[in-house]
Amino acid sequence: MNNKMGASSAVDGIDMRAVRKAMQRQDRVKQRFGMIVAYPWARGRRPFQKGTSIVVTGMRAMSCALVLVTGVLFSLLHASYAFSDDADPRDRLYVFKSDVSYPPFEYVENGRLTGFNVELFETIAQIMELNVRLDWGVWANIRAELDAGRIDGLTGMFFSEERSRFADFSMPHTTVSHALFLREGNAVKDLDDLRLLRLAVQDGDITHDFLTASDYTGALVTTPTAEAALRQVAAGNCDAALLQRVQGLLLLKKLNLQGIVEARADFMPHQQYCFAVAKGNDWLLARIDEGLRILKANGQYDEIRHRWLGVYDEPAADRFLFHLQVGLLVAAALLLVIFAWAQLLRREVRRRTAALEKSEKRYRSLVEKLPDGIVVLRDNEFLFANRAACVLFTGDANAGLTGTSVLPYLHPEDRGAGLVHLSALPEPDAPLADARIVRPGSHEIRHAETAGIMIDFRGGPATLIMLRDVTERKQAEDAVRRERNLVRAIMETSPVGIIMMDESGVIIFANQQAERIFRLQRAHICERTYDDPKWRITDMDGAPFAVEKLPFHQVMQTAKVVRDIRYSIEHADGTRAIISMGGAPLFDAMGDLAGAVFTVEDVTAQIEETRERERHWRCVQQQQAALLQVSQSRMLQEGNFREAAKLIAQRAADAIEVDSVSLWLLKTSNTCLRCSVAWDRISQTWVEPQEIQAQAITNYLVALETGRCIDAADAQNDPRTKELGPGYLRPGNVGALLDVPIKVGGRLVGVLCHEHRGAARQWQSDEIQFAIEMAEQAGQAYAAEERRRAEEERRVFEAKLQHTQKLESLGILAGGIAHDFNNLLMAIIGNAELALMDISHANPARKAVMEIEAVSRRAADLCRQMLAYSGKGRFVVEPISLNDVISEIGHMLDVSIPKNVVLRYDLAAGIPAVEADVSQMRQVLMNLVINAAEAIGDKEGIITVSTFSMYCDQHYFERTNIHEDLPDGDYVGIEVADTGEGMNESTVAKIFDPFFTTKFTGRGLGLAAVMGIVRGHRGALKVYSEMGKGTTFKVLFPASKKSAITYETENNGETVWKGDGTVLLVDDEDVLLAVTSKMLNRLGFEVLLASNGEDALELFRENTENICCVILDLTMPNMNGEECFRELRRIRQDVPVILCSGFNEQDATQRFVGKGLAGFIQKPYRFNTLSAKLREILGD
Repeated sequence: MNNKMGASSAVDGIDMRAVRKAMQRQDRVKQRFGMIVAYPWARGRRPFQKGTSIVVTGMRAMSCALVLVTGVLFSLLHASYAFSDDADPRDRLYVFKSDVSYPPFEYVENGRLTGFNVELFETIAQIMELNVRLDWGVWANIRAELDAGRIDGLTGMFFSEERSRFADFSMPHTTVSHALFLREGNAVKDLDDLRLLRLAVQDGDITHDFLTASDYTGALVTTPTAEAALRQVAAGNCDAALLQRVQGLLLLKKLNLQGIVEARADFMPHQQYCFAVAKGNDWLLARIDEGLRILKANGQYDEIRHRWLGVYDEPAADRFLFHLQVGLLVAAALLLVIFAWAQLLRREVRRRTAALEKSEKRYRSLVEKLPDGIVVLRDNEFLFANRAACVLFTGDANAGLTGTSVLPYLHPEDRGAGLVHLSALPEPDAPLADARIVRPGSHEIRHAETAGIMIDFRGGPATLIMLRDVTERKQAEDAVRRERNLVRAIMETSPVGIIMMDESGVIIFANQQAERIFRLQRAHICERTYDDPKWRITDMDGAPFAVEKLPFHQVMQTAKVVRDIRYSIEHADGTRAIISMGGAPLFDAMGDLAGAVFTVEDVTAQIEETRERERHWRCVQQQQAALLQVSQSRMLQEGNFREAAKLIAQRAADAIEVDSVSLWLLKTSNTCLRCSVAWDRISQTWVEPQEIQAQAITNYLVALETGRCIDAADAQNDPRTKELGPGYLRPGNVGALLDVPIKVGGRLVGVLCHEHRGAARQWQSDEIQFAIEMAEQAGQAYAAEERRRAEEERRVFEAKLQHTQKLESLGILAGGIAHDFNNLLMAIIGNAELALMDISHANPARKAVMEIEAVSRRAADLCRQMLAYSGKGRFVVEPISLNDVISEIGHMLDVSIPKNVVLRYDLAAGIPAVEADVSQMRQVLMNLVINAAEAIGDKEGIITVSTFSMYCDQHYFERTNIHEDLPDGDYVGIEVADTGEGMNESTVAKIFDPFFTTKFTGRGLGLAAVMGIVRGHRGALKVYSEMGKGTTFKVLFPASKKSAITYETENNGETVWKGDGTVLLVDDEDVLLAVTSKMLNRLGFEVLLASNGEDALELFRENTENICCVILDLTMPNMNGEECFRELRRIRQDVPVILCSGFNEQDATQRFVGKGLAGFIQKPYRFNTLSAKLREILGD
C-alpha cells in the first residue's frame, strides 16, 4: 500500500505530478506577466512593513516585472539628464552624514558607523553604483550642514512639510512610532498632562519639531543626543523624555537605567523615516528611490530590516506568540486523535489511489491537448515532446522528436547554454527565459517563454520544460514599442514645448523643450495646475491676467482650438518670461472632454526685440538731436572748448541715460590725465575736477590710442579699465564705462567718459556710435581752441620776439660795456687799495681815496647789473637758503632805504633751498627793496619782505610776466610788497625796460637786471599793482632737493699771507699790468709782464723752471687766452694757470673744462681776492 502510494504515476513514463506542478507554475507566470505593477510613489503614503511570520503572497513572483517596469519608467523619465547635463553625475562624490547616536538606526560603535539606515543606504549605493562617502556628527550640526548645502544628504531624517522646504525626501523606508519615557511615579494621559512636566527631547529631532509646531508651553530641555535625554531623566533633571520607541527601549537596556518606564499613551502620530538630500538634487533622489524599490522587490530590504528591527516589530512578535500558542493546542489535539485518524487515513488512501489512476488518464489526454509545449530533456536529448512542442520546433504536430537533440533547433547564440540552462529557475520567482527556436529549412525565428523543473524520469534525472510560443506577441510588442518610441522621439525633439493637462487642469506630461522653457524638471512641472500660484501669472506688462483668458480655461469652455495666447510667468530664480500658448481639446473613448494638449513657446526674446527696436528708435532720435545741437553751438564755432565740453557732457548724459559724463585732457607731455568738466546727471551738478597720473593707467591709455572706444560692460574687471579701479572706479561705484578717445589729427588729446554706476551694463551699438560722434565734436572744439590759442600765441610770440630782440641788442651792448668797464675799474680799485695801504690813517688824502674806492665798487655793481641784464651774470650756483640771504643783508637793506619807510620781514620756516648765485640773489633783493622805497617816496610807508614755497603749474605760469615754458613742480619765492602809489597796466608793461622810470631821471638797469637774473635762474616773476594800493613783486625759483649750504661773507680785513716765486702776468691792458704787478709785489712775488700771448710764451720758455704761476687774461688780440693756455700746457704740463676776465666764471671757463685750469678770478678783483686765490692754488 505504501509502495503504491509512493510510486509515481506516469503517462508514457512522464511523472504527471511534475506536469501538474509545471502547469501550476505556468499559470503563475501568466498572472505575473499580465499584472500591472503599482507602487506607492507619493511621499505621503505609508510603505510596506514586514513582520517576522508574515509573507505577502505573490510579492516574490512580481519582483522581476517590477524591476523591469520601474527601470524602463526611470529610463524614460530621466532621459533628459543625459542630454542636458554636461557632466555625468555618476562621477561625482556624494557626501552623506549620519547621527552619531541614534541606535539602532544610525550610530557609531568602536569608531565605526553602523545601524539600519547605514546598511540600507550602503546597499542602495552599491547596487545603484553611487560614489558616496559616509561621515557622522551631532544631529543638530549635520542638519544645519544640509540646510546650508555643505553636504549632499542625510542617511535618516523624518519627513515633515516644514523640513521639505529645506531638503528633498526619498520615499519612506520605515514608519516609526515614538513613546514617552517617564520616571516612575509620574502618570501622563494626554498632551495637557505632558505640559506639567519638564520634558527632554533631542535638539532638532522630529519630536522637537512636533512640540514646537504644537505650541507646546511646558518646560522643554533639548539635548544633543537621545542618550543624553534619557540620562537627564535618570538624573532627575527632567520628568520625561519623548523619543523614538525602539531607540528608547534599546538605550534603556544598553545603559541599564533604572526607574524609567514607557508610557503607552500615543502622544504623536507615526512618522515616515526617509533619506534626505539637498534641495534640488532630483537625479540623486531618483537613484535612491529606485534602489530602495529594488531592495524591497528582491527581498534584501526585508532581510536588513529583520536583522536590525525584527525583534522590535511589536505586531509581528505578538502574532508569533499567538500562532505559537495555537500551534501547541493543535498539536495536543492531534496527539489525542492520531490513532483514530490513522485508520481512517489508510481507508482513504485506498480510495484515492483508485481515483488517481483514473485522473492520470485524464491528465495524459490533457498534456497532449495543451496549447503550450511540454518536453522532457536529458543531456539536450528529447525524451518526450507533446503535440504543441512538435509544432513549435518543426511546424508538424506528428513529427517525432523523441531521441533527437534539441541543439539544432536552437538559435546559434543559444546553443552554448542549451535549452535546459535557459529554462532553469534557480528561484521560484525568477523570470521566464526567452528561447529562440529555428525550424529546420527555415530562417524564421520563433520565440518561446520557457520554465523548467528537475524531475525523475525513467529511472534518472531529467528536466521537464514548458514552452509557450510568444512570437506573435513579441512582434506586436515590438510594433507598439516602435510606435511609442517614435511618438516619444517626436515629442522630445519638438522645437516647441508640449504639455498635456487632465480635465481638472493638472499637468500630466511635459517634454524636454517645456522643461527648458519653464526651467523646471518634469516632476515639478507635473505637480502644478494651469493656474498654480507658483506661476505668478501676469500679462506681458506685469498687470493682472484674468483666469478666464488662460488657454486651458478657453479650451475647456469652448472645446475648440485656441492659438497664440500670450502672458507672463515667473521662473524659480525670479526672472520672468513671456510665453505663447496654443491648445486643442482631447476626448476620451466616450467622446467626453478629457483634457487638452498645448504647445508652448518662449517669445520673451521676440517681445524684447520689438520693444528694443522701439526704444532704439527713440534713443537714436534723441541722440541725433543732441549731436545737431552740439554741432551748431556757438561755443564750438568760436573755439570755446570748456563751454562746448559742458554742453557735450550734458547732452551725452541725457541722450544715452548714463549717471555722469566727463571730459578729460592729457596734460604736460602726456604725464597725467586731467578732468576738464564732469557732469552728474543724477544730482544735476558739476563735479569737482580731478586728475590721474598716466603711469598708473598705461593699459587704459594704450586701449584709447589703438581702439575706437572702450566699451567696458564690467569696468572693474575689464583688463582695459581695471587700473582705474582702486583710485577711481570703486570709490565712485562705477560699474560700466564707455570711454571714447578725443583725437586731433590722429593725436590723442583726451577722452570722453560715460559712467554707469552700480551693476554692469552692456553698451548698445547705437550708444557706442553716438559716443564716438560726440567725441569727434569734442575733438573739433579742441582743435578750434588750439587754432585760436595758436593765433594768440603767434601774436604774443611776435611781440615777445620784438621785445627779446630789443633786449638782446641792449644785452650785447651792456655785456661789452661791462667787460671793458671792468678793466678800467680794476685799475681804479687796485690803485686805490694800494694807496690805502700806504697812506696812514691820519693823512687827509685817505678819505678821498676811500671815496674813490667806494664809487668804484658802485661802478662794479653797475657792471654786474649790466652782465645780469645781458643774461651772463650767473656766477657760482649753489644750494642756498633765501631766508639766510635775506637775514645776511638785512642791515644793508635797512641803511639803503629812507627813514620814513619801515622794513618788515615775514620769512616762512622750513622752505626748500634753491640753486642760485648768492651774490645775484642779494642783487635781486636789493633792487626790489630800493625800487619799493622809491615807489613810497617822501610819505611814510611799509615794505614787507616775505618768503614762501608753493606748487606751480602751467596754468599759474601763464599769468606771470616771465615763465618761458617752466616745468610743473615746487617753487620757492621772495615777495616784496610796498604801500606806495601803485601802477597802471601800461606802466607795469614797461617797468622791465632798461632805464625806464616813473621819475624824472632813470635809475638804470635795476628791474631789467632783476628780470635777467630770474631768467638766468629759470625762474618766474609776477607783478601785482593797483593804483593807490601799492605794488607787489613775486619772484619764483625752482626748489632744490639738496640741503642749503652756509654762505660766508667776504672777509674785508687785510691779508697777512705772503708768497714767493715768480708770477707771469699776461694782459693786453697796460694799466692792469701795472696795478696787478704792484699787488703781486706786495704779496712777495716777482712779476714777469707780457702784453700779449706771443710775448707770454717767449718769457715762459725762458723762465720755465722759475715761474710758479701764470695769471692769464682771456680776451687779447692776436693770440687769445685759450690759445696761450694750450701752448703753456704744452711747454709745461703742471704749470698753474689762473684765468681772469671781466665776464663771469661760467661763460669764461666753459671752454677750459677738463683741461687743468687752476682757477678763475673775475675783474675787477680786489687785493684780498687775489691773495686768497693765490694762497688757494700755491698753498701756504
